Amino acid sequence: GVAQSGATYSITADTGAIAAGTEHSVSATFKDSAGETTTHDATFTIPVWEIYNLGTAAPGSAAGVISVREYWGVGGGSISQLESHATFPDSPTVEKDAGYFEWPQSGDINVKPAGNVMDNYGVQMIGFLHPPETADYQFAIASDDNSQLWLSTDANPANRVLIAKESGWQPLRKYQPVGDEATSVFISLEAGKAYYIEALMNEGGGGDNLAVAWTTGDAIVPDALPISGEYLSPWVILEVVEVVDVSQPGDPVVPTSDNHPGGEHAGFAIDNDASTKYLNFDKLDTGLTISTGGGVVTGLGLTSANDAPDRDPASFVLSGSNDGGATFTEIASGDVAAFTARFERQELSFANEAGYSTYHLIFPTVANEGGANSMQIAEIELIGTAWGIYNLGTAAPGSAAGSISLREFDPVPGTSIAELIGHPSFPDSPTLETNIGYFEWPQSGDIAVNPEGNAAGWFPTSA
Repeated sequence: GVAQSGATYSITADTGAIAAGTEHSVSATFKDSAGETTTHDATFTIPVWEIYNLGTAAPGSAAGVISVREYWGVGGGSISQLESHATFPDSPTVEKDAGYFEWPQSGDINVKPAGNVMDNYGVQMIGFLHPPETADYQFAIASDDNSQLWLSTDANPANRVLIAKESGWQPLRKYQPVGDEATSVFISLEAGKAYYIEALMNEGGGGDNLAVAWTTGDAIVPDALPISGEYLSPWVILEVVEVVDVSQPGDPVVPTSDNHPGGEHAGFAIDNDASTKYLNFDKLDTGLTISTGGGVVTGLGLTSANDAPDRDPASFVLSGSNDGGATFTEIASGDVAAFTARFERQELSFANEAGYSTYHLIFPTVANEGGANSMQIAEIELIGTAWGIYNLGTAAPGSAAGSISLREFDPVPGTSIAELIGHPSFPDSPTLETNIGYFEWPQSGDIAVNPEGNAAGWFPTSA
């Protein structure tokens, strides 16, 4: 068909099946009112999405997690904007495993995640579903912003079909009633079979969430738990990266102010003992600065204190520094989900690839500003990957060995120490690692002889 919009004409045609990854040609000939003809030629290639060819064979039973992939900088809010983004689907910014069918998540399926973690990013949750019994299943998806839920008739993604979608947005776990586009019809599934499943979400601004629930009987209601990891397996097997608490008891800690009791100072927030707590009577915009051994922090572990829920943190801002706290760069900010009990631990996850040695955590608000006289928190964990080099050193010898370790990181543009420390290769992936005989680099090999003054460009060192 032909459609006109002003001076622009659009032609649509049914091509039938055409191959992806191959260049195709198209030609259109027009005849104007004077009988003159004009022909336009063009070529196009349908991209091949490699991710759908990279999945592992469906396991015989659930592995306990589903693959989750984030695509930063997408913007908008529609699924078409996610799918047309240059990074989708084969170049995710972040790739992780999720223990249940929700993202972002708190780490505990019984605790809702924060409602505003990040803006302008897309999410793909992809893997296998293992029904516990042969039955008819109904699915519901809740998201902010748009989302789609796809399910295959078997383990092959080529057979996937769209079973539910959210064209607007919904708050956390606010599933829609039967008949809404976000709730599927009942679908027959067999126990013992694995089914390919995929959810897509694109977040513009404001709140962000994605959750999928299912039922074999009663309608899915708001706040129903997402599908548990005991029925899920990942599409991609990731290399296991040890995630730790980058902060440790005894790390230097500085509170935002000294307006706290002597027995409830900031150091108690990182002592690995939930029976102690940090309390600050400033109440709002309170927090602390922690000097650590360094690492890349991608989440927070927060444990509520012993009493007074009104004092619980309700939001956070985390920043990092590599110049001893002289300057900070914001890493993440958002809401802290309401605690449902005392001494309850929850996790906040966020995207981050930059490593820092000093972290500044602020809690701008509390659960009930009118009813609270302070902010309090029992435990704070900076969750991520620690800079391993500081844990690999040998025991200090009783006398000098005659050399010192030297590590080069090449290339690192710029001249500042912050640029070196913030580089992805620092400190665990040096380009060169060797021992040198005196404390100078580059060196001539003779301590009495000055080295050349220009050995190379862009090679920061750590000695």
